[in-house]
Amino acid sequence: MVKIIAMGFLFNNSTLKEKKIDPYIRNPWNMLDVLVVAASLLDFFILVKSSTSVASEEGGADMSSNLKSVKALRVLRALRPLRMISRN
Repeated sequence: MVKIIAMGFLFNNSTLKEKKIDPYIRNPWNMLDVLVVAASLLDFFILVKSSTSVASEEGGADMSSNLKSVKALRVLRALRPLRMISRN
């Protein structure tokens, strides 16, 4: 959050433009981080919703198919270490 505030999310101020610092979301690695965090939050909220709701078998089957599609997004977490590797 500090980095987003310091760099600006989509736009930055003139001081940062003079130093040639791009906004947070314009960096491809930061875009990946936003996507991973959004997928993780979506996974968390679906998991909480499925564990707290008492659903019929049809609703449960529908919820499990949603969970499978969201769990596929967990693969994106494996890309985060590539960021450290690319820096080194």
